[in-house]
Parts: sequence; structure tokens; C-alpha cells
Amino acid sequence: VRTPIGRRGIYAVRIGADSRGEANGICDKLQSVGGACVVMRNR
Repeated sequence: VRTPIGRRGIYAVRIGADSRGEANGICDKLQSVGGACVVMRNR
């Protein structure tokens, strides 16, 4: 999903994980290659 924030915008995705630890692991891998992420709790 493209979100019009600033001049360039951002892309947002939701990736399901079975636990917060697994979600943090996915986020760590993404960050290790230059990506950015935030782990958030499902509603």
C-alpha cells in the first residue's frame, strides 16, 4: 500500500507472524539489509 507522506511516500505491508519474537526476527532481517520496519500488535 503506498501512503502519500512527504514527497516520496512510503510503502506499508502487513506480514503475519505467529509470535512477537518471530515478528522481531523478520524485522531484524529486513533492517540488516537496509529496510525499515515496526512490529505492532494485532487488534
